[in-house]
Amino acid sequence: MIYLIESSSYRLLNNEINKIVKGNQYEIFDLTTNNLEDVLSELSYRSIFLEKRYIIIRNADIFSAKEKSNNEALVNFLSESDNPNIVIFTTYLNVDERKKITKIIKDKYHFIKIKIPVYNELNKNLKQYLKSKQIVITDDALNFIINSCNNNYDIILNELDKIALLDTTNITLEIVKKTCSHILNDNNFKLLDAIIAKNISLAMNLFNEFKIKRQEPMMLLVLLAREYRYLYLIKKFDEENYSESKMMEKLGLASWQISKYYRSSFNYTLTEIEDNIISLANVDYQIKSGKISSSLGLEMFILKNL
Repeated sequence: MIYLIESSSYRLLNNEINKIVKGNQYEIFDLTTNNLEDVLSELSYRSIFLEKRYIIIRNADIFSAKEKSNNEALVNFLSESDNPNIVIFTTYLNVDERKKITKIIKDKYHFIKIKIPVYNELNKNLKQYLKSKQIVITDDALNFIINSCNNNYDIILNELDKIALLDTTNITLEIVKKTCSHILNDNNFKLLDAIIAKNISLAMNLFNEFKIKRQEPMMLLVLLAREYRYLYLIKKFDEENYSESKMMEKLGLASWQISKYYRSSFNYTLTEIEDNIISLANVDYQIKSGKISSSLGLEMFILKNL
């Protein structure tokens, strides 16, 4: 059986994977470091010890619009019907549902598109998560985390996990502010806005202040990737003459957010936005592979892309 999962959330994507593998051991291949043809060759191997293998192929961006071609080796693999393994392709990018390889997945297998929870749904999901962790938190403390993390689902859960380590059942706003000391402040959001606006002078001044305060850059990199994804989608939707209400429905954003991204999109072509998303993915890989620090990665991105 084959699955294709699209999600911009690391947490939600992994939750879906866990539902599929059901506790079984699994192997992971990453197409940012592994050649697709080599991975497909490996998938043809059948274990004499296991009835079926569980295999996850991360960053399968060949299903996205940024990859123009349909890989013939992948087409042939997907067309086979006798592979006993459970293969899960995952991507953080938007899947192009018009592509041949995507259509095969949708026709023969499983395509799972996970939307990020927003507004009431976000609050409901977070309260369920808190209940599962047996955390009691005041509404003002939870709202502070949500707002300070710019409604980013993964970052919010990271902060809640940190709080779950505390030996208390009454999390107040004061405790949250002490525990989550690195949550983004107003200047950090100004830095995000300056980068998106291509204001290099302001961006570098704010970045230097950011370094002096020794704040963690990874959160900013995650938020930047999200901002560029929204810019890309809104610019694409605008070209296809989507109304504001349809954009709101598709993206789960409020009217003021659509207007903000729409104005910012005029600073870019679609190709420029795609290049920035790819550049951020490369920076993320270099940081996680230990080649550069997160601070250097953010600085490189600012200088290269502004």
